[in-house]
Order: sequence, then structure tokens, then C-alpha cells
Amino acid sequence: MRHVYWARAISAAAVLGSFGAFGLGSPACWAADLYVNDEYIEADPDAVPPIPPERDTLTGDCSNANYETIAEALEDAQTGDTIILCDCIEWDAAQTVDTGSPDLVAYTPELDSTATILVPEDIESITIKSAFGPQYCIVSGTDPISGAILPVVRLDTDEQELTLGDPMGGGGLTISDGAAPQEDIYPPFDEVYNTRGGALRCMAKDGLIEAYECRITGNQAYDEGGAVYCHFEATVNLINCTVTGNVANNAGGGIYCEPGGTVGVFGGSIDTNTAQLMGGGICAPEGSDVQLGGASLCDNYTPADPMTETPHEPLHSKNIWGSWTDLGGNCIAVDCDAVATECDATADTYDVPADFGTIQAAINAAGPGDTIQVDPGTYFEFLDFEGKAITLTARDPAPGMTIIDPRNMADPDNPVSRNLWGQSSVVKFTSGESDTSVISGFTLQGGTGEFIYQDALNPLSAKSVGGGILCHASSPTIDACVIRNNDVSECEGQCFGNSSEGGGVYSGGQSEPMLTGTTYLCNNIPNHLFGYVQWADACEAPTCTDDDMDNIPDSCQGVPQTFSIDMESGETAIADAIALANSGDTIELAAGTYTETINPLGKPLIFKGAGTDQTILDGQGTAQLIRCVAGETDGTFFQDMTITGGGGTIGGAVYLKASSPVFTNVNFVENHASNRGGAVHMSDGARPTFDNCRFEENIGDWVGGAINGVNVVRPVFTNTVFLRNAAGLVGGAVSMMTVDSGTPPSFPVPYPHGLIGCRPAFTDCNFSANRSLRYGGAVFAGFATAADFDNCAFENNVGEWGGGGMFVQSIYAYADLNDGAPDAQVLESYYPHVHNGSYFACCEPTAISGDAQAWYDPWWGDPSFDGDCLVCAPDINKDLVVDFFDLAALISAWGNCEDAVPGDPDSPPLPVLCDADLDGNYVVDVQDLILILEHWNKDCPVE
Repeated sequence: MRHVYWARAISAAAVLGSFGAFGLGSPACWAADLYVNDEYIEADPDAVPPIPPERDTLTGDCSNANYETIAEALEDAQTGDTIILCDCIEWDAAQTVDTGSPDLVAYTPELDSTATILVPEDIESITIKSAFGPQYCIVSGTDPISGAILPVVRLDTDEQELTLGDPMGGGGLTISDGAAPQEDIYPPFDEVYNTRGGALRCMAKDGLIEAYECRITGNQAYDEGGAVYCHFEATVNLINCTVTGNVANNAGGGIYCEPGGTVGVFGGSIDTNTAQLMGGGICAPEGSDVQLGGASLCDNYTPADPMTETPHEPLHSKNIWGSWTDLGGNCIAVDCDAVATECDATADTYDVPADFGTIQAAINAAGPGDTIQVDPGTYFEFLDFEGKAITLTARDPAPGMTIIDPRNMADPDNPVSRNLWGQSSVVKFTSGESDTSVISGFTLQGGTGEFIYQDALNPLSAKSVGGGILCHASSPTIDACVIRNNDVSECEGQCFGNSSEGGGVYSGGQSEPMLTGTTYLCNNIPNHLFGYVQWADACEAPTCTDDDMDNIPDSCQGVPQTFSIDMESGETAIADAIALANSGDTIELAAGTYTETINPLGKPLIFKGAGTDQTILDGQGTAQLIRCVAGETDGTFFQDMTITGGGGTIGGAVYLKASSPVFTNVNFVENHASNRGGAVHMSDGARPTFDNCRFEENIGDWVGGAINGVNVVRPVFTNTVFLRNAAGLVGGAVSMMTVDSGTPPSFPVPYPHGLIGCRPAFTDCNFSANRSLRYGGAVFAGFATAADFDNCAFENNVGEWGGGGMFVQSIYAYADLNDGAPDAQVLESYYPHVHNGSYFACCEPTAISGDAQAWYDPWWGDPSFDGDCLVCAPDINKDLVVDFFDLAALISAWGNCEDAVPGDPDSPPLPVLCDADLDGNYVVDVQDLILILEHWNKDCPVE
């Protein structure tokens, strides 16, 4: 079928398409307009049906239409063409759709097996628009023959571009009744995305869908993205579009954007969409790039009882779940009928209860920059800031004067008052709130946490978190609050074995909330803090004991004091001092050896030894020495001591869970973990600091001879030495992984960790003579670990299966599911960086290896791989010390050093130099033994 050409304004896409005729991609001589009009073709070609008077003038000449279906037009289309939908309606008063005109029904002319608009692979760019606008052009996902409901628009081929509507205006479509159903409980891997994106599904790497003035309504997805699903490295832009009335069974009722994908919403509205799990309007997991400019969001919600077939009426909406970029001019409103009030840019002040009966009602009505002042008293409710940049402040900020306590909300006869299984956080920040969202002067108590899902597809991954405050992908300001008596440990049998965390504050999904103005935390179970928290001025107390009745824990008051501990103080002296200590106190450990485990109980305390050769913490091979599991921050210090003899399953000497203490001038020597982390194990957002430390001869039987980190940890190491540490599997000195198993998480994983991975930083560090029996003699950089090495040395490390200096686990299969080629932007975000004088010397069998090719180029700062081996003759096994292992190697090689003639194995062997021949005379004998004994148990000097 020949193309029909018509005079028209040439779009940028069409101009680019025309250049393809000269060898730049398209075989077309010139971009064409292809008209689709089933009624004009089926009827008398000379008879034009009457046009409703409210229609605009025809665009082009629809009477020359050649095609009955969009699919037919796509078969003939070439790069740069425009498909114009002329007759997008059928006149049938008995059938109606929500278009504002009761006599209009959906345009469903796709009479083959599918109603999906799938752009052919050979087309680089194409435009599909209507002649009369979205009110008259409805493209439906319902197949008129089979009745099957299918996605409406798909883009699958790399670097394709699809434009829906007209950038110049007037050509939008209505996209409705599409679905991404569940066809197989266990679909093949290449079909797992078929349950996502009911209306628009962009799977193309570097692909782009741009929709102008479109109306996307009544679509659904079994999993994510009721209306729009954006895959990794793809982009979807909605310009002045309306996304309304769409449903996702899991996340993103309107829009779901995968980590690595980009969604832009510029103008238009996202309203009255629903997700069963999270993000009624938009779900933006960490790592995704969702940008909003001039957009309106209202009345989108996640039901009060997620994971149920019939959602209860929500107490309030959830327009956005996750992180997003505010380009300005946006309106986020709970109630679409009150958009003008909620989004008034004038800074107003509301009083509770004078202006509103509840605090949440005031939040729902508030606009950006508004202040809500709350009178003293107790308010029985739980709060959600809904992404709003507002200030919520107590008129009387004295502790205990203004209390928010949701406990009497758990009314089993009133589902509107409850969330899942009666759990609730007192305050939720899960919509990308920044430091301009402020809560100040309140006492938050009685929270039992929210159920969140580490895997959105698996309700068995639920756990209860955030009793007092729940943060996800949000960094609000929490000022001068008392967070007390919150308990997330009672899951009513619904946690399925998953431990609950963050009785006081839970900080997940790259949140960085700021605690300022002396915020007090006490008696929160199981811990005060979980995840990273910026700690300006706060106090953690194990109990809320308050003898002076001022609503401030007694242990948070008083002048800092010092507790002096020595070897005569008793076996529980350190624990006794911790129990008595207040925030900011110092516990001095005199010279001597201590066998007691230190647990700071979340208190910011200073543990100060007499020096690394004086104060020794010794686990005697069976006990961990330090456990920080209550959200300890950088206000907790350990300094001037040696930690040795630690013995544990995970974390031989030190166990850090969601805690970030500081270690200064601390030696970790001869600690052992039967599983991982010979000296230190850290997890769940921990951000400890190690300055001027030494890790020597620690062993992890499985992973991480000295250090093991999982789940978005961000440790900082400066001027630290890793010497002769060993691991049975990977990471002789350091192992960092995204999850405990070391394998990539399933997708999507919107909470709490996602794809961000670990971000350790090493400056002026030395890795020498570390060894693993498999991969990564010095460092194992697991999935999505973007370690930074600044002026670091890797010397004499051995990874017996690969990567003596470093082994890098690839992310390419998850960042790019199409051609298997890692992209520079992805690699730079998820792979190690080595720069500023860092070098590798004598790392065997290779300095660096991993799953991806050329993964360290070009953003590495040209590290050196030409350094000499740092050995001396008596050090046979090159571990920089002369000891039993060298003696054993010498004895096993005793006698002449000989080897066969290359290519002639039948010839007499020739004398050769061998490692155990220390004096170079081709014989391993008494002279070599004497050299071993002369250097016995000495560090090998560098030659």
C-alpha cells in the first residue's frame, strides 16, 4: 500500500526521519501522514458522515484514509511518519463511555488477535495522533473479537521514540480499558513484565514515549503501573495529560517507574488512581527518576487495608510513594474538590482544633509553606504529611504537653480508622518529603508501626517498622520532639518471621531525616532508630524514667560525666557504667584486658581506651566485643584500644545493625567469624567511620575476612590498614553486597533497599597480603556496590579464583535486559571508582576481575598496575611475614629445583629457580632453612 502524502507542518521527529533517506536510519524518502478511518472505508468513499458541530476542523484530509486499523498503518509506516486517527468513535446511543459526550463509544477497530499498539522494530520514531482530540478519539485495550483485555501501547525496541498526540496541540488520544493481566502464576523470565503497565508500557532501553494532551483512564495492571510502566533506562514524558481512574494490584496505580527509569509529568493531572500496596498515584522506588513540574495530584490512594481484594475507603490519600524531583508549580492535594485551597501558594497559618477538628484534616487542607499550630492536649490519630512542604508545630513545645497517640484508633468495627491489621506509625513521611517538611514540639507515642514489604510481589516479606516515625525516601526535619513508648514488635502473627525494626524512627529507602532541637527517644521497642539519621542534637535513653516529672528522661539531663573502669571493677563494670551513663558521657577503660561485650543501648557515649597496646577487648574466641543495634549514631565513639579474640557467626568482633559509630585508632586483630565479617559485620544503612585503624589477621570462614557489609551500608575508612586477613569464599579483607545472599534482589524491591547498593569510601588505605579462596583477595564489590578508593594501595593480595586485588560482581544483566552491554551511566553509578594515586602490585592471579568487561574505564583515574611485588626472599608465600606457612612451603619443596625442558618432557630436567630457593642456588636446603629462621616471626622488609 502506497503512502499518502499531505501538506503539513513538519515536526522535529519527522525532519529527523527524513534524513534517514540519506543513510541515517530510515529508508523513507520523506515522512508521510497515514490516515486511519474504518467508517469512511467501509461506507461509500464519497459519503462523509456528518461531523458534530462541536468538533474542530479536520486535520488534513481524512476522506483519503487508506487504513481501517492502526495495525495496518503500522505495517506500512516508516521512521518519521505520522498516523492520524480520523474516525475514533462509533455512533451508538446504547453504549457510552466517560468522555463527556454520552453518544460516544470507544474506538476499537483492531480486528486481529490484539488491540495493542506495538511499534515495529524497524521504526526508530513515529507519531500517533487524533484528528479531533481525546474527547473524540478513544483507543481501547479491549479486543472486540475475543474480548481479551490487553495493554494498549508498547515500546519494546531499543532507542525507539513514540509520540502520542501533537506537540503543537489538538491531537491527543484517550487510552482506556487496557490491562496487564496475570496469565501465569510463574511466568517465564522474559514474560514477567507482561503484568505491568495497563495503558503505556515502555520497555525499550533508551526508548522514549511522549504523550501530549492525552487522557489515560480505566486501565489496570496485575502488578505495577495501572496506567504507565517505565522500565530501566527508558523514559516516559506526559505533557498536559490526565491520568485518572487507573488501578494497580501492587504499586503505582497511575505510574510506576523502575530504578534507572525516568518519568516526567509536566502539567496535567494524576487523580483518583488506586494501588493496593503503595503509591496510588505514583510509585517511585529508590533509584528511579520521577520529575514533576506544574502537575496536579489529588485523591490518589493506597487503601487503608492493603493486599485485600476490596479496598476500604481510605482515611486519606497517598498521591506519591517514594522519591521525586520537584520542578516547581506542582499541586499535591488530598481532595480534588479542594485543589485551589490546598495548593494556594500564599503562606497561611491554621490552628488546631479552632480551624480543624483533627491535625490530619489540617494537613490535608494545607498548602506549600503553610504552618499548622496545634493547641496542647492529646490527639488520638496518626498522621501522613502526603509530601507537603509544611510546618506542623505545637503551640506549647514543652515535652509532654502536645501528644499524638493513635492507640485508640484500632477500632475493629471501624475499618476506616485502621490500617493493615491495626498497625500504625504515629507520623509517616513516605512521599519524598524534604527538610522543608517539619514537625516540631510534639510527643509521639503509642505507635505500632506500618507493615512494609521488602518485595512488593511477596506479602510474606512484610515486617512492621517505624512506630513513632516512618520515613521512606524522605528527609524531613524532626525538631524538639519526644518519641517514646512505641512498639513495633507485636505483629499479630503477620510478620512471617521477619524482624521488625525502628520502634522510634525507621529511616529506609535512602532517607536522611534530621533530628534537631534536642529530640528525646526512650522506651521504643525493639530499638530507637533504624537506618541513617542525621543527628544534630538528640538524646537516646533506654527507659523513660522521669523522677522530676518534666517529661524528659532523667538520663538525658545533667552535666557530662566520666566513668573510669579498670580491671578491678568487676565483670559487668562496663555494662553497669552504660546503664548509669547519660548521653555524651565518657567511659574510660584503663590499661588491661576486658572480656565484656559492650552494648551502648543507643546512647551517644565515648568509650576511650589507654592506647592500642594498653587497652585490650578480648572475646577469647567465643564472644562478640561490641554490638550496636539500637541506631547508634556518630555520637558514639570507640577509640585507642585493640579488639581481638572476637568469635561470632556474623561479625566476629563487632556487629553493627543500622548503626553508625566512630572508631578512631582501634586495632582489630585475630578475630574470627564462622560465617561472615571476621572483624566487623554491618547492615541496614549503617554508616560507621574507621579512622587510623588496623585490621590484621582476621578470618571470615565464608565472606569478608575483616569487613562484611550488606543492605545499603556507607562506611568511611581513612588511613586504615588491612593486612593478612582471609576469607573462605570472597572478600579476603572486605566484602560488600546488596543483600545477605550476595545475589541481586528480585524486582521490584521498592522497600527498603532497592538497587542503590553499598557505598563504602576508602581514603589513604592499604590492602596487603589479604587472601580469599575464591574471589576478591582484598575486596569483593558485590552487586551494585559503588566503592570509592582514593589514594589506596593493593599489594600482594591473592584471590585464588580471580581478582587478587578486587572482584566486581556485575549489574549489567539487571541494568540492561536487552543487549547485555553495560551502559556508562549505569556502571558509573553502580561500580567501584579507583583514583588519585591508587595502585595494584603483585595481586594474583589478576589485579582486577569480574562479570563485566572493561568495567573500570573510563571514569577511573588511571590506576597503576605496574608496581613491584612487595616481598623479601624469606617470605615464600608473599604474605609479608615469615612464619610457619613459609617453613611448611620450604619443607614441601626440599631438594633440587628442576623442571622439564619445554616441549620435550622426555629430556632430563633442567635446574630452575623456585620460590623456596631463597639463596638462588637451584636447591632448597639447609641454607634456605637458616634464612627462614633468621627472619622468623618478623614482618618482611620491603625490597
